[in-house]
Amino acid sequence: MSARGHTATEPDATRSDGLDELLPRLERVLRDELTARLGGGPRIGRIAHLRARAEVLAALARVAGRHAQPGDRALEGAPARQRDLLARNGHALEEESRQLGRRALELEAEHLCGEHGPRYVELLGEVEQVARAGDEAALRALVNDLEQARQKLGQRAVSLLAERLADGLGDVPADLARRLAALRAEEVGDDARTAPDEELPRLRRLAREADELAARAPEIEREELFHRIQLLGAQLKEMQESGRPAGREADRLLRGAFGALTRTSKKHQPGWTPVLDSRRVGLDWRKLATTSRRWLQEREARRRELRRQAEREQRLDAIRRLREDQRRQAFEDAVEKLRLAAYRLSRWSADPEITGDEDKRLELEREARRQATLAARLAGGEDDLRRVAAALEGHEDVVRAGRGLAGLRRLLGIEEPAERPPAGSEDEAAERFDQELADDVGEALVEEWPPEILDVEGAGAGERVLIVGGLPDRQRRELLQRFFGWADAEWVESYRDRQADFKTLRQRIADGRFDRVIILARFCGHDVSGTLVPACRRYGVAFHVNPRGVSIPVIARIVYGA
Repeated sequence: MSARGHTATEPDATRSDGLDELLPRLERVLRDELTARLGGGPRIGRIAHLRARAEVLAALARVAGRHAQPGDRALEGAPARQRDLLARNGHALEEESRQLGRRALELEAEHLCGEHGPRYVELLGEVEQVARAGDEAALRALVNDLEQARQKLGQRAVSLLAERLADGLGDVPADLARRLAALRAEEVGDDARTAPDEELPRLRRLAREADELAARAPEIEREELFHRIQLLGAQLKEMQESGRPAGREADRLLRGAFGALTRTSKKHQPGWTPVLDSRRVGLDWRKLATTSRRWLQEREARRRELRRQAEREQRLDAIRRLREDQRRQAFEDAVEKLRLAAYRLSRWSADPEITGDEDKRLELEREARRQATLAARLAGGEDDLRRVAAALEGHEDVVRAGRGLAGLRRLLGIEEPAERPPAGSEDEAAERFDQELADDVGEALVEEWPPEILDVEGAGAGERVLIVGGLPDRQRRELLQRFFGWADAEWVESYRDRQADFKTLRQRIADGRFDRVIILARFCGHDVSGTLVPACRRYGVAFHVNPRGVSIPVIARIVYGA
């Protein structure tokens, strides 16, 4: 059985949960891939959403097109108009997929090249055309264009274009292959061979780093100091033995740099290394430099992880403090509502005109039990439970049944029910609803979140988010914004004049004011999602209809596929 209560092999065809769950997961995979390829940024989440929807719609269009064919067995014997309708639906899905793909490409170009994004899109079209045609003259002209565009578009954008071009080509002339390889190289590390006219500036930089290392040596751990000396010394040794650069300034810089490294090594004793032994010649200095550089990079990565862990702990502490404030506030609200429900029950008992209204009594008792369930779940200890019991004074019978109320029943001296309420009864329905509310509260206040929740921290970096429905809460909105990294977050409720309100929201969605819209389905009517979802689809804005609460774990799972 699956977590939703039906077998995985026979999914309920009337539910859309599968697609709703697939999209955020696919979006998350694409977001990770885009971040690795394009670097992070506020547009990455929007691009991933557009591409995820485009891929799903394209797949649906292919299925519709296949079944619309006359020879397809699935619709064998079906009227021609059904095939025509399916074909039209497939064409519409395909067109929407193309539009979403074009918008994603425009955003990618804007992310990479800023105002020069249209030129990137134009060159990408030429790349695909030349890769298909394989014409050498057109290829040479395109390589010239890419070399000239590097200054405007940036190295990363040109590198991606050149890589796409090279992947689509077969054998090319040797000179073009070299030029393409140069365009694809995003950056040149210290291990690469340096042009002769760049050797002297590089030597000056290494000499300066040797002096700086000598000044900072007392603050550096011995093993790290060893690798820093070896990294600099190995590069200096390679330059010394290659005879480049030549001249008096180069000799002076080499002597000064080796002298600084030698004095640092003698004073702080980090360990012997051949780079400071003048009798050692002809070794693989580049390999030594690579070993030390890799060690230093791993050390820096460990330090960054420790810093992130410390920051995460600080954030979690702040979240725990805020969560405790929210728990206290929610508890006080539940107790006040419980007092009001008990007062209404007393009025019902005292007023002969409504005492006979059994439906009214059940409604009042259900409200009292709901608030008692929430207050008991949010209680911070026995003192809080006593306050809940005091609020129920005279109406303790309403908590004789109901899950999550065992502690309150013990305090009031009420025996536990012998068995669960029968399925379909009023008590069973109220108990189930009370437990759903209590589960939401429990998930929001859980002390430790599972790793998959923490993994999506910052997943919405740079996004502008609109939350619709429910009662806006500034503290909760700011907490969500900090955790997910949103650049801006707005939370609106549904007003009485809903049509005017929806018209304004639709226009702001159309104007590109939001990158993501989250609709709290539990706290607003179907007209909200029925109005805003088509607007989001039309203008390529990520949207999520959230049937549960507004806690970080819920948003992480439903919106970011945790």
